[in-house]
Amino acid sequence: MEQEFGSNRLKSDLNDANCHYFFIKKDVETIGFIKINTKSSLEFSELDNCELDKIYLFPKYSGLGFGKTAMTKIIKLMQEKGKTIFFLCVIDSNKNAIAFYERLGFEYHSKTILDILYFKEDLKGMNRMCLKLS
Repeated sequence: MEQEFGSNRLKSDLNDANCHYFFIKKDVETIGFIKINTKSSLEFSELDNCELDKIYLFPKYSGLGFGKTAMTKIIKLMQEKGKTIFFLCVIDSNKNAIAFYERLGFEYHSKTILDILYFKEDLKGMNRMCLKLS
């Protein structure tokens, strides 16, 4: 938890010009966030791409269209920034999330493994998905 969400990680992210946080709001209440890397850490770095690092919504707001609205705006923003490919990784057993990304136009690209110490082994399998923006 500290490695992914601790204060040192957050400070590092906030000092990185390629890392951007966007808050998802309902009226004045913050109900989630999106983290985007505008220079992907993936091996596709030769492309002018971007990466969805994280998207979280409070569970009571899931399925109500907030994630779709937020992601649609992020996709448009990345297009405006001239990005050509939008990548993400999703746990391969998370069928609802995969379907969500497919509805946004993302397509399966390849398999990868989540390399986080102490993470459950059965949740380390990841699908890399991409969306062509141009």
